[in-house]
Amino acid sequence: MGATASSTRRLTVKNDDPRIIQVTEDVVNRLRSAPAPVVASALPDIPSPPVPESGDENVQPVLPSGGQPQRYTETAGILSVNRDGKPIIETVTAYHVRQQKDAEIRNNDLLWGNKLKDLETRYASSAFASQEEFGTKLDKLKTLVPKVQEVPCKSLSSKVAECYSSNPNQPLRCSEEVKHFARCVEQAQAA
Repeated sequence: MGATASSTRRLTVKNDDPRIIQVTEDVVNRLRSAPAPVVASALPDIPSPPVPESGDENVQPVLPSGGQPQRYTETAGILSVNRDGKPIIETVTAYHVRQQKDAEIRNNDLLWGNKLKDLETRYASSAFASQEEFGTKLDKLKTLVPKVQEVPCKSLSSKVAECYSSNPNQPLRCSEEVKHFARCVEQAQAA
């Protein structure tokens, strides 16, 4: 219609908080209420299917279920129904996704923290029981096995051995050392 080509206009909006998307009350009202009647000039023209040239008048275009032609709009969000039974589109923003993931991570941290505390308490109680059991077994073992005592009369034993090695052919010369050693052993057994 015009002699000049139309140019694309670019609009930049600065958002102070990238986590929050601000919308006007008009948009909120439109989302909450039933869809407003669509003005014919606002909808893009959808070309009608070509009419067959064979002259067959009974041929009709195939319509989706419900018998009404559908208009496709591109929306990002989840279609759900509110308390009044009206359909609404809930948009999912990166902020909401991040909040959900953070909540999942917090719940996961709590779960594993509780499991770790439970394991620590079970380990502490089993370690305490093991120490008590070890102590009772040790006491029982001490009563069954006598204490190892030092060899009695060690110095006299070495004197007897020295005497025998210095008098290999005359063992009777060591009789006094042997008597002292025998008396020492008897006294140790009596004690």
